[in-house]
Amino acid sequence: MNTSKNPQRNRIFAYHATLKEFVPLIARDGLIAHFDENLGEDVIFVEPDESEAAIYLQDNGAMLRVSVDGIGDTEDGECVLWDTPRIAPSDIDIRDKQEWVHLSDFSVTSE
Repeated sequence: MNTSKNPQRNRIFAYHATLKEFVPLIARDGLIAHFDENLGEDVIFVEPDESEAAIYLQDNGAMLRVSVDGIGDTEDGECVLWDTPRIAPSDIDIRDKQEWVHLSDFSVTSE
């Protein structure tokens, strides 16, 4: 059922939209892969372009950016990080207004 697990070899940015209420948890524990029933394994859904990830961004959302070796895809074209159980908080940036800041420098209450 899995398709391409041959991600690009150069490090690139991947983008992940989430809710602001989850930011403190992500800042503490990192971005954790979750089991996807259709894929049959733990994955992190991402997009290769911020504008594509913005489609999933809600009014109370936050945009995350991580540097990865590559982005895989599924049979139906979803972009995922395979074999990545967790992205450490130290490897995550968050968009704060018009700039990217390291997650550890971001305060949800400062917006």
